Order: sequence, then structure tokens, then C-alpha cells
Amino acid sequence: MNNSNNLNSELSSLLPYGDGIKPLLVASSLSEHDLRFMLQKRGVFVKAPQRNNTVPLLASMILSPNEFETLRNRQHQKESNIKPFTAQSEWIGQNTSVADVLSDKLDTIIKSLTKEESPYSIKNYNISYLSNDKILIEGEIERRDWTKDVFSITSLHPWRFTIERSAAGNIVQYIAETTVPETKHLTNQFQARIHQQFQLSKVVDNTKTIQRVVATHFKGNHFIFEYLFIFTKISFSSLKFQRIIDIETGIDNRLNFPDNFKWLKGNIGELKLTALHGKKLE
Repeated sequence: MNNSNNLNSELSSLLPYGDGIKPLLVASSLSEHDLRFMLQKRGVFVKAPQRNNTVPLLASMILSPNEFETLRNRQHQKESNIKPFTAQSEWIGQNTSVADVLSDKLDTIIKSLTKEESPYSIKNYNISYLSNDKILIEGEIERRDWTKDVFSITSLHPWRFTIERSAAGNIVQYIAETTVPETKHLTNQFQARIHQQFQLSKVVDNTKTIQRVVATHFKGNHFIFEYLFIFTKISFSSLKFQRIIDIETGIDNRLNFPDNFKWLKGNIGELKLTALHGKKLE
């Protein structure tokens, strides 16, 4: 009996439940479908998959070690997906290379990106000069997120940043490859500091901002679709469509739902999409 009580006590201290598991369920990248799927495995079916319905149900259960690992692995998988972002500036430095401007300044810039009160710190980084006009910086951040469960408060996340001048010599491109939002915040700061340094060195016009395309440039989702559709008809010298890495889809509640399909509303559990040429939608 004592052994059984000790085992239960150890499991209780290791596997969070109730309020202890809510940070994992709420403040993470787990989707509503992920939570609904976990409930369905337990034989619990909810018509409305919103978090305010699924989180209390899951928090009231004691998850098995396998179920808890499934949730953690699903979260880790989504956070580990590489998300590329590109931007560029017009280069007016003529005979000046990227390395000429940055070789003695990169370390100082990188070390100044995080403050003591920041929720993350730069764990390590490496600078590779692939050529005089192409520099690759790879690193990891250590994130401290107190909204996570006790197993995930501290975690390591990779990031990459490439600075490359075009073969024609008139464009400098910034390519950020990020994982969790904190790495995106870090690379955004880094990109701004690099651009500022280029302006101070007079190889980039002081009056011009970084050129990039972001979702906030569009007034609605249909404009984003139209923009992407243009790439099937027109080629651009400075823009190249690579691939779609993420799609979010759902019912537009602002419009009337067709009577013939009302049986679908609230009952769509999973939507599977197959990408072309063997590419995987993440």
C-alpha cells in the first residue's frame, strides 16, 4: 500500500493537472483541433471546439504520461517549424562589400540585442563569412516563459540570419529563419540594426526603409490571395515565390452560412491538405 501511495505521489508531482496544466493548454501554440483531438481519444466529443470549452474539460482530467507527452511533442513540433522571412534594401556602396561594413561590428550588435529584463537571452551564436558579400549568423536563444508548464519554462530555440548582396551589386537581402516568436523578435531587431549600420556607412540610402511584404500591408485575406495568385502569371526581378508553409482556414461568421451546408457548421474536425511536389504544409 505504501509503495502504491508513493507512486501516486510521485506521478502527481510530475504530471500537471487542473490549474497546473492550463498554461500548456492556453498559452501555447496548440490549436483548438489539437485539444479537441485529445478529448476525442478519451471519448469526449464537443460540438464547439473553442478553448473556453475544451480547456476546462482537459484540465479536469488526469492525463496519462503518453497523453501529456503527445501534447508537449505537438507543441514542440509547431514551435520548431522554420519560418523564413525575407527583406531587402537598395545598395549604393558600389565597391564596398558587406564584410567591409560589418566585419568588426557584428559581435557588438548581436550582444546588444537582449537586455537583462528580457524573457530570453542569446545562448550562443556563430558568424560565418561565406564570401565578402554573404554572411551567415546562426544561433540559439534560451527562453524563460513562466506561462509554460514546469517542464517547459526554460527552452532552447534556433535562429538563422543571412545578409547577402546580389550578384549585380545593387541589392542587399536579409533572410531570417525563425522558430518561436522570440526568435522573430530578435531577428527583427538585428535586421533593423544592420540596416541602420548600412545607412551610417552610406551604402544604403538614409531616406529609404527596408523593403518587405507583410500581412499588414493588405486590407483583407482576399487581397493576400490575389497577391499570391499574381506569381502564377508574372515574373518579378526582385521577388520570388517559394512556397506556402502555413494555411489557416475557417468559416467566415460575418456571412450567412448556406442552408444546404449547415450540417457542417461546428462539425468539421480536421481538414487535410496535400502540397505539390512532395512539399509538406506545416
